[in-house]
Amino acid sequence: PRKYYEIFERRASQGQCFNQPYLGTRECGASFRLINTDVEELESAHGGSIDLGIMLYDMDYNERKSPRPMFYRPQMNDGVIIVPPVTETLK
Repeated sequence: PRKYYEIFERRASQGQCFNQPYLGTRECGASFRLINTDVEELESAHGGSIDLGIMLYDMDYNERKSPRPMFYRPQMNDGVIIVPPVTETLK
C-alpha cells in the first residue's frame, strides 16, 4: 500500500494521472490538484457556500430518438452537496 500511496502522491503533485478523472460522464472532465493540508486549509474547513455552476444530472430517455439532458445547479454548503430529486432539475 505504501508504494501505491507514494506513486499517487508523486503523480498528483505534478498534475499527472493515468486516466483523466470525470464527473459522471467523460464529457464532464474534472480538474484536480493535490492539496497539502499541512500548508493550506481546505475551503470547506471555513464553512460557507460555493456555487458549482450548472452540472449534468442525467439524460431523459423518455423519447428514445432524441434523449434530452437534465441539468441542476448544485451548491456546496460546508463541504456537502445535496443532489435534488429528478423533479427539480433544469430542462
